[in-house]
Amino acid sequence: MKVGGVRLVIVPPVVGYGATAQNGIPANSVLIFQVQLAEVQ
Repeated sequence: MKVGGVRLVIVPPVVGYGATAQNGIPANSVLIFQVQLAEVQ
């Protein structure tokens, strides 16, 4: 990925929180993160 590139990271429940609810995140939730590369050192 180049600087400024954007990717979606999808985390299924089995590797996220699973069947346990945490701090307002419902149990068995799919977690979706949008990540942008700011810089490379």
